[in-house]
This record gives sequence, structure tokens and C-alpha cells, in this order.
Amino acid sequence: MYMNNYDKILNYAKENNGYITTKESESLKINSTFLSNLVNDKKLDYYFHNYEFKLG
Repeated sequence: MYMNNYDKILNYAKENNGYITTKESESLKINSTFLSNLVNDKKLDYYFHNYEFKLG
């Protein structure tokens, strides 16, 4: 099954208590722009002090 980068991010977060960091997304070879787009779409919340994103 093919998953786009948005699906990969959301699935990773679901498997990790709702969290994904920028570093983790980079290890998945996903540009941080995809994280920003999910924040703009209100599907992730961004926590600057921990550099992490949580499912919204």
C-alpha cells in the first residue's frame, strides 16, 4: 500500500502516543514542510519548546 508523506507522519504520530519530532520526520526522509502544512491544516499542534508535533 502506498502512503504519502502526510499519511506517514500521521501514522508515525499515532504509533508514538500522538507525537512526532522534526528529527524523527527527517529520519523518515520527510521534509519539515509537510509538518508545517499539517499544523496549518490543524491536524498537528506544534510545541516549540520541545520541537515536537502532536496530533491535533
